[in-house]
Amino acid sequence: MIVILVAIAVCLLLLGIWSALHPYDALILLLGLLVFHSGAVHVLQNVFQMDSRLLLLLSSWKEVVIAGVVVAALVRFRRRPFRPDFIALVVIAFLGLIGIRVALDMVARVGLSDELLGARNASEFAILFLAVTILAPDVAWLRRASWVLVPLVLLAAEVGIVQLLFGFRFYNVLYHAPGEVLTSAFSAKFGGLIVPRAVGTYTAPNEFGLGLVIYLVAILLPLAFTRLNSATRTLLAVAATLACLALALTYSRSAWLGVALAVPVVALLLRRPIARWVDAHRRRGMAHMRMMTMCLAAIVVLVGGVFVVSGGFRFLVTTLTGQEASAAGRPTSLSNGIEALLSHPLGGGLTSAGPKAKSLNPTAVLTENWYLVYGIQLGWLALAALCTFAAACLVSLARRVNATLTSIDAVTERVAFQVGAIGALLAALGGALFIPALLDLPASLTVWTFVAVALVPATVEPVDAPTRLDTAEAQPPAAPAT
Repeated sequence: MIVILVAIAVCLLLLGIWSALHPYDALILLLGLLVFHSGAVHVLQNVFQMDSRLLLLLSSWKEVVIAGVVVAALVRFRRRPFRPDFIALVVIAFLGLIGIRVALDMVARVGLSDELLGARNASEFAILFLAVTILAPDVAWLRRASWVLVPLVLLAAEVGIVQLLFGFRFYNVLYHAPGEVLTSAFSAKFGGLIVPRAVGTYTAPNEFGLGLVIYLVAILLPLAFTRLNSATRTLLAVAATLACLALALTYSRSAWLGVALAVPVVALLLRRPIARWVDAHRRRGMAHMRMMTMCLAAIVVLVGGVFVVSGGFRFLVTTLTGQEASAAGRPTSLSNGIEALLSHPLGGGLTSAGPKAKSLNPTAVLTENWYLVYGIQLGWLALAALCTFAAACLVSLARRVNATLTSIDAVTERVAFQVGAIGALLAALGGALFIPALLDLPASLTVWTFVAVALVPATVEPVDAPTRLDTAEAQPPAAPAT
């Protein structure tokens, strides 16, 4: 065992060195492997029953990659000083408050391992956001990273759909250790029915639903505004369709709420380019428009049919009417969280709230509101910094999109990814009102990375970046990414 642990440690060290030398490739590797990280942990832990020390060491690959990226950002900072803007300053202040909380908890003799785990869960996304902001990848990197993720998202969506065919027999093998009972989070109960929820390659249905929304809005939608050939158009359409189907089968109401928030905002931001695109393609001939309309309608009917047949619509109705047990318990969870927040203005510690903290600390407050988890753990000031950071990201991106579309009235690749980042972040923040899915590292690291890159100022736009939607030569979106 010791030899194996040493060998893995050496491999992780080499991975960290490579990440520091090639930070942009390391970021793509991080985003790609995060799609399958949680599923791999389930397989190794519950099926192969891997030793906990070995599993913990293997699971730290993402921290090693992030550490390498941070080193590269620090080297870049020394060579070319980075002038922090308002968002960066807020992130730095937020991380400073987490550091103070860690110091206070260590003085209070909280378990060191639990404290480090809580600090990692609370701060890792902010550290990566700051490092990516300093490295400032360009729009070409965004395009390359997105196309790497497309087939991976396609595979994850297929896994989420296929696993439902095996039902709870499969879930009872993969999603809990021998001798344990499958938790209620993996099933939806309504109208006397109990059905499994799609989990895909994530750790739970809600986290999978959030991940799918992020991929659909932040990746697939922007790519639909780039120039596509027949093969890439087909791949994008299939990936978007399967992702929508898997999203419907997660029964994740928070993810559905995120879609409901993101779609109108994205449509509002792109209303003029979309109208000009429709006019341009109408001039190309009614046959062309008829074919496009039929394809889009077929996808909508397919996803809607699966949603209705699988009971998703009925599940949504029982939720809205308060008949579903889980939804009925949300107000109590919310009120308990608010009470705990008001009782701890300076924070109760990094293991004092949230589902993950509950597994470490039996006295932790079990609230499912992402904002309340941070507020209870870190205090009111840290919660204010977190909300200010999220709001500043949305406002800054919206201003840039509006300024660009007002001046040139065309969708460049950068604008498309900025709109996608707005939609994905808004969906995630909306869903976070009811579930702490943003505490899940694969989803959180992905959305904040794309937001950080989308916020990078455009110094020199590539020549082939503009894709005008008001010309007949522009390619239309391959599939509805919402």
